[in-house]
Amino acid sequence: MDAPVCSHQEPLDLETGVSVEARPIHDTDADGNVVEEDGLPIITDDRELLKRGICRVRIPDELDADRWAEELSQVTPMILGFEGDDEYAFYRNILDEPEFPFETILFGSGSGNNDNDKDKVISEAKETRPSSKGGVSEIGRSILEYFPILPGNPEPATVKVGGTTADRYSEILSRELRLDDAFCVHYNMDQDDTTGAKHMDPSDITINICLNKSKDARGSYVLFHGTKRLEQSHLNENDDDKSTNIEAPIPIPAVPTIIQAAKEDRFLVPQREGYATIHFGDHPHETTPLRRGSRTNIILTYLYTDPTRSDAATRSCY
Repeated sequence: MDAPVCSHQEPLDLETGVSVEARPIHDTDADGNVVEEDGLPIITDDRELLKRGICRVRIPDELDADRWAEELSQVTPMILGFEGDDEYAFYRNILDEPEFPFETILFGSGSGNNDNDKDKVISEAKETRPSSKGGVSEIGRSILEYFPILPGNPEPATVKVGGTTADRYSEILSRELRLDDAFCVHYNMDQDDTTGAKHMDPSDITINICLNKSKDARGSYVLFHGTKRLEQSHLNENDDDKSTNIEAPIPIPAVPTIIQAAKEDRFLVPQREGYATIHFGDHPHETTPLRRGSRTNIILTYLYTDPTRSDAATRSCY
C-alpha cells in the first residue's frame, strides 16, 4: 500500500516516508486519540461495535499468539510460487497445520489435541468437536450470546443437553457449527499491496483473530459497509452454575432509529492484538492500506451444520 513515484517532489513525512499530501486525514478527540480517518469513523468501543453487528472479545489464553504469529507469518515456497515475493499480502492455509489448536478457539482450556494423525486432527477440527471436559472460550460464549446458533434462535441456556452449563454450551456449538476454512494473513511494508477488496465471506460466522500487531502499526483497518443486527440471548441470566468461568457479556445498546450521517453506514474497526473480531459472513467488508508496521491475523470461517440454514455457498470472497 505505497504511494506512486511522481515527477515532482512532494514533501515527505520524515518518520513514515509517505507523501504528506497522500497521508490519511485524521481527526482526534481531546485526548489525542484518532477517532476518524479519511472521513470514516474508527469504532473502538465494544458496545458501539455490538450496535453495528460486530463482537470483539479476548482470545483464549491457551492460544500461544506469539508462537503462531511467528510461525505463520513466514513466507513458504508455496506462497512464493502462488503469490510472488513482496507483492501482495500473503495468505496461508492453516487447516494443514496439525499442531494448531483449533478447538481452543471455541472451547478454551482442556481442548487441545495431541494426536499425531494429521488427517484425524484436521477432520476433528472441521467438525468443531469439543474435548470430553466440555467448556467454552470467551469466543464461543460470545457466539452463543449474540448470534443465532440454534434454529429459531431459542435461548441456548434453556436448551437441556445434560451436564453443567459449560457442557451444554460446548455441546450446542459442536452440534450446530462446523469449521469450514482457516487461513493466516500477514501484512508488512515490504508488500506492494496490503489492501483487501470489498467482499462477503463464504461463511455464516467469521472469527478474525489478531495474533500480532507491531507497536508502530498504522492503518490496516477492517472497513465494514452497513450494519447487521445481533440478537442477545442473555446467557448470564440463565446460568445455573459458574462452570463457564467467563465474564458476563456486554448488553447490546439500543440502536438509534435515525442514522445521523451517511458516512456512518461505513466504519473502521482497528485490529487489536490478542482479540478476536466476530461478525456475520455476509457483512460486507474490506481491508484498508497498511501505512506503517505489520500485523498478522488468522481468519476462521464457520458454517451451520444444517445446510438448509445457510446461503454461504452462494458467496465467494472476491
